[in-house]
Amino acid sequence: MSEIQPNVSEHEARAAAEGGPRDHLGGAVVPARTVPGQADLGLIHPWPEPDAEEQERGEKFLAALERFLREQVDAERIERDAAHPRSAIIQGLRELGAFGIKILREYGGLELSQYTYCRAHGR
Repeated sequence: MSEIQPNVSEHEARAAAEGGPRDHLGGAVVPARTVPGQADLGLIHPWPEPDAEEQERGEKFLAALERFLREQVDAERIERDAAHPRSAIIQGLRELGAFGIKILREYGGLELSQYTYCRAHGR
């Protein structure tokens, strides 16, 4: 796969991101050119590098989450009955650390990346 070469400097990219339009609360407004299918990935510089140690921990968590959902959660029953055994599912997720995916480890969380957090939500 060919590497995307930035057509702007890191300084120019940072200035564009920090100086872009803001909403009424001061948050950044996403420019139209970043809409899916229209993103100019050449504007991302430097490209973020994943942390190998975090990815390893994330893969272990995602495997455990996948196993829990497959073995302990009866999705068909939940769908059929429009109800679920809340306490068992919540307790299982609590034991996996699923409620602390992005919380720092020093506070008892898993301290995983936004990428891993999104992957967990896709399960």
